Amino acid sequence: MATEILTPRLPSGERIRIEVSQADGEKIFRGCVWQATVTDQRTGLRYRLRSANCGLHGCLCDTEVY
Repeated sequence: MATEILTPRLPSGERIRIEVSQADGEKIFRGCVWQATVTDQRTGLRYRLRSANCGLHGCLCDTEVY
């Protein structure tokens, strides 16, 4: 099974590393507004993710847990 690595920010600003399935990875749309619930393949924990600003004006290429 193919997996994708994500490094979303927690509300504290800390980054975590999660591995998601290909199906969950297809829920992520870099550059536009989105929200998705994904499962970390290593731990089985579910995370609610959304698009986030990377620091560049108007850019939504980052990911955060909410």
